[in-house]
Amino acid sequence: MSTRLKQTSCFLVAMILIASFPGAAEEFKPYQSLLPPGSASPAGHLIIRVPESRKAPADWEMQWFVSAYTPQGYRLPLGTIEDKTTLGRESKLVFKVPAGQLQIEITRKSEAWSSGQTCIYLVDEGRYQCAVPESVFVAKVTVPIQNDGIEIVHIHYQNPQASVNEKEKQKTSIFTWQNFSLEVLAGSAADLPKEQPETYHLAKGGDLQGMDQARLVQALKEDQDYVAAIAILHTKQPPIDLVLSAINDKSLKFGGPVALILAKAHDKRAAPALIEILKNGPEDSRHLAAWTLGRLEAEEGVVPLVQALRAGPLMLRNNAAFALAIIKDPRAVEGLAEAANGRACLEGMSFVLAKPELYLTYYLDRQYKTLGMQFPIPSGCIQENAVYALGQIGGEMALDTLLKFLNGADPAAQQRAIFPLSNFKDERVVDALISKLKAGAETTRWMAVQALSRLRAQKAETALAELAASDPSALVKEAASDALKTIRKAKQPKASSPPRF
Repeated sequence: MSTRLKQTSCFLVAMILIASFPGAAEEFKPYQSLLPPGSASPAGHLIIRVPESRKAPADWEMQWFVSAYTPQGYRLPLGTIEDKTTLGRESKLVFKVPAGQLQIEITRKSEAWSSGQTCIYLVDEGRYQCAVPESVFVAKVTVPIQNDGIEIVHIHYQNPQASVNEKEKQKTSIFTWQNFSLEVLAGSAADLPKEQPETYHLAKGGDLQGMDQARLVQALKEDQDYVAAIAILHTKQPPIDLVLSAINDKSLKFGGPVALILAKAHDKRAAPALIEILKNGPEDSRHLAAWTLGRLEAEEGVVPLVQALRAGPLMLRNNAAFALAIIKDPRAVEGLAEAANGRACLEGMSFVLAKPELYLTYYLDRQYKTLGMQFPIPSGCIQENAVYALGQIGGEMALDTLLKFLNGADPAAQQRAIFPLSNFKDERVVDALISKLKAGAETTRWMAVQALSRLRAQKAETALAELAASDPSALVKEAASDALKTIRKAKQPKASSPPRF
């Protein structure tokens, strides 16, 4: 491996946890090294701070989210600047960094951990797509870091406007500003803390492959998030044998990070241990075991997942149904058909169920899209998960169950059945969907149009044309017009390729 590649790898690994270290007793956060212990690579120092000279309104505070780009263009967090009326210990970040051109970016702090995810159902792909809230871009600057050099980045802006907490009548945070800029200044040794920088101590260089079992278990106990992050972005497969040993260690809690590692490895040897957790583990681990069995597409998990679907807590039942949708085993249809009659929904589920995916919010590209693996999450409602699973598995019993919901009197159940039914190439489905084009609510009509478009249902052309001409909803009219174009285009014979000589 070249020296530059080694520096890049160390930089990527060492930067990912900076935001999680506790505060120091002095006026700044702990002095952190972004190089592994013992590194002899050329390095300098970077200081990011809000200067005392800036003028702030009274009684407010603002968090700026500080990131850097690696040479490959990956955006990684360095930490947050607490910008308050009276500057305190969290108004400065200090780092020892590899020499080279380092691009620093300041955004408004992401709220992904508190607000969960926004999810949409992709009709053509039959799955949900979820995205974390995007950070608000503010400014960036490239800082030249020389060996033994010290560079300071000052945060400047003018005319900040603060939002007001109506309950306490207090200004709380900036929501707009003018002339935001980052100024790069030369620093001196007097600007650095007197103590040596702290370094992360769990997995040197992020080499999980080089860990023995005792070391990996200890690393997982100390910081599962970090080990999962390394496993997810590692170019090699996670050390599945060691992870399997670790999840059998009774002193180690099976949590979301370990579930992510096993999902990334996609090794079905983990299934027996996961089934044991699913059956006999603590309640806050059983739903993760169900989710992971789905990601592994573990057929041996079907029977215990159906059992959990019938008798478990709601979060477990949701994850079990979602796992069965991925495994697609017909043995699950009867249990899913029963579960589809349930009406229970989790309140405030977006954070709890989305949490396994949110570990990936640390790894963002320049457009703030989640980088790396995408892990779908279930809905908060058991009926929606069960109906979705029936549509994925298929078969006559699944079709009959979904048609019963579509033809029933419950508008919510009708809508939940529409997209799963678009997986069935069956005249009964087309006829039932056409009946909803006139009788259904606006949302039902729009969804039925989308499903008929996906089915390329030529039988629906007349009804869709009437909708496109006279439906009272502009949204439905536009969808019907688009569906007609899709269906008519599918009818056209494909142009034959000219003969080749």
